[in-house]
Amino acid sequence: MAVELPDIDIVNRKSAQMLLRRAALHGPKKQVPHLISISDPEDGPPQEVLNHPGRTIALMFHDQSSPRTGVVLPTRRDVYEIVKFAEVIKPGEYVMCHCNAGISRSSAAALTIIASKLEPSAQSAMDAVTEVMRIKSIIHPNKLMVSFADDILGYDGNLMRAHASTFQGGGLFWNPGDL
Repeated sequence: MAVELPDIDIVNRKSAQMLLRRAALHGPKKQVPHLISISDPEDGPPQEVLNHPGRTIALMFHDQSSPRTGVVLPTRRDVYEIVKFAEVIKPGEYVMCHCNAGISRSSAAALTIIASKLEPSAQSAMDAVTEVMRIKSIIHPNKLMVSFADDILGYDGNLMRAHASTFQGGGLFWNPGDL
């Protein structure tokens, strides 16, 4: 892949809180310039996110891809906000994406950012999926979020096909060496 991408971290809620606390203590050199926080609606964003001085987007929906009673699904607007947020992120800039477990919603946000920096094609879709797995291998990007990103970014189904071919069967993609 010839395009230089942002420096993206995919973390869980507790790690995000710790990293943001640490950044606040160490001043400007350790700041998180871009933060995407995704929380369950009943939890809301962590206090550290609310106090974060950098660019922040805080979204609230459950980690689901199909309707169920009492579940708030991600919307097209949520993913559109991630796409718009990504527009100003420059190559090499640090971005933290967090959700409760750091596996599904945050990896879908990271995949959306990466895909937004590439020219839409089947190869770029696979490159984006490969890159998000390089960042963190124990992931399973939220399918509904990826579907919205595919449409918004003009991937013509290629991002969904790359997702389906990599994350088939609904389980987590993982490398035993990560344990």
